[in-house]
Amino acid sequence: MAYNEFDNDTSKILLGSVNMMLNAVGLEDIETEEDFELVLEARMARTDLIQAKKEILSSGWDVNTDDGYVLTPDSSGSIALPINILEVSSSDNDLVARNHYLYSKSKQSIRFDSVQTVNIKWDMEFNTLPFALRNYITMKAIQRFRDVTIGADSVAHSFTEADTRDAYMEARRSEASTSGASMLSPTFDMNRV
Repeated sequence: MAYNEFDNDTSKILLGSVNMMLNAVGLEDIETEEDFELVLEARMARTDLIQAKKEILSSGWDVNTDDGYVLTPDSSGSIALPINILEVSSSDNDLVARNHYLYSKSKQSIRFDSVQTVNIKWDMEFNTLPFALRNYITMKAIQRFRDVTIGADSVAHSFTEADTRDAYMEARRSEASTSGASMLSPTFDMNRV
């Protein structure tokens, strides 16, 4: 697949990451998203990439976290949660997601009389994420995909592990530049790699 740096078709971003995963195990690129239906390894790589994305985003990044997000009950008093929420919490640790509804542990209920303020970690489309975060997700997915597909030989695994660690550090540096955090911030955690 030829790369054109001026191509603004963001749908090709995921395809490029899947191709990196395929290349890491010695397989050829796929050309279009339709090839996912034809090439088993491409489907497996896409699944691993999406799983890695969810795992990494669930740790919370500036780009996918909303603190103080207000949710309004419907006419029955319940608050249905969007399917793309990875985690919901409240400052007092009382509110959680349960069966896709906001749930109060203290009241043991999904019914609310007023708006509720929560903290949300959102799942996001891979193609919409900043480059550094997509790169980290891709490196993590390559590591897993390579281990499952061709085995976890120590040389290949340690090479990919170092790439993943470097990509994680770059993603955190990129986040710090947009969120005002630093490596000294309590949210910076090298052990998440």
